[in-house]
Amino acid sequence: MKEKINNFLSLLRERRKIQVINPNSFEEKFSLSLSRAGYILSLLFIVLFIGFLSYLTISYTSLRKFIPGYPDIDRADEIIKKDIKNQQLIAELTEEMNSRDKWIKNLKNILSESDSILITDLEELQTLDSNYKKNIFERIPEDSILREKVENFGKEEAKDELSGILKEKNFVNPINGSITRNQSQGFWGVNIETDSAEAIRSPMEGSVFDIQGGTIIIYHTESVLTKYKNCAAIQVKIGEQLSRGKRIAQVQNDELHFELWYKGKSIDPKTILKE
Repeated sequence: MKEKINNFLSLLRERRKIQVINPNSFEEKFSLSLSRAGYILSLLFIVLFIGFLSYLTISYTSLRKFIPGYPDIDRADEIIKKDIKNQQLIAELTEEMNSRDKWIKNLKNILSESDSILITDLEELQTLDSNYKKNIFERIPEDSILREKVENFGKEEAKDELSGILKEKNFVNPINGSITRNQSQGFWGVNIETDSAEAIRSPMEGSVFDIQGGTIIIYHTESVLTKYKNCAAIQVKIGEQLSRGKRIAQVQNDELHFELWYKGKSIDPKTILKE
């Protein structure tokens, strides 16, 4: 074994000479004498040097774009900028959707005999901002008087406009019966007594805005809303388009509560319903 190692080392130390000779005069132009080990080390150095040059060329020139799978820095920056812009758009859309949800919730509260500002909203404000915790939200007599003036402002004008619209759209009574009670505290509404399971019909064209339990709200043309309570056997769904006289439900407990709204104002239905 030792002899084989010595022979291998001797083979590596054996020198070889490379000559470059002029073919015409046979004059020696260049010569290089190296051992076999020297040739191997020289070849290894050349390979490493070429590899290093290739790395520098690919890393710091535009050639890197032609290598499959190599990351495009410019493209990555563009994607990051687009992602930031998309996140901003999502935040804006989310804020807008929250505002719309609040508007719809307030509208439902108004139509369901509630205030547009809920106590839960005030509690949420108190949680988010400590300055609100020092405030006590209570109604005073002056507030009730101002609220009544605001609610009554423009109702007569609104009623005249609404009469013209209902006449043009051939408004019909939603149900046959007699008015037993006319409510006027904060908003207008009437109770209509009729036969059991009497059909409730859409007084004119519109679409179903909301259904909550036995309550139906229909949106008609030009900001006209009608509201029906004590409904049973409801035959429509939210978003459904309704024609004039379309059956929407039937009366429950022989009495229907009916409200009429125009441009956010409650209108006395008794002035509109036909005897």
